[in-house]
Amino acid sequence: MTEIAKRAVACKGWRWMPGMLTLDGRRVVGVDGDVLVLHYADEHKCYQRWTEDAEPDLADPATLGCLLAMVREAHSQVGLCAIDMSDGQWQVLFRSGYVVGTSEAEALVAVLEAAP
Repeated sequence: MTEIAKRAVACKGWRWMPGMLTLDGRRVVGVDGDVLVLHYADEHKCYQRWTEDAEPDLADPATLGCLLAMVREAHSQVGLCAIDMSDGQWQVLFRSGYVVGTSEAEALVAVLEAAP
């Protein structure tokens, strides 16, 4: 997932959103320009971190939902979704075509990469 996370943040349509989880287990509670406000759940503290130093945890349901919202926005398709093909593959259909990935996150990142 680390490689997919790096691909995601490199996309033109990527942005951090409150609710996302970083790969090091910190929940994003706010975004101020190029700075994330992150929450340490175990310490009940918040701190700031540059967005360029963070990677998303694309296995986290909230982060995956934010990624889906970004993909829909990037392609102007409200109903766009990822489909589990039940054979270890995920497919996303969009106006310009379709992509297949080995995970929902991989398929969604590929569609975000293909955004105009």
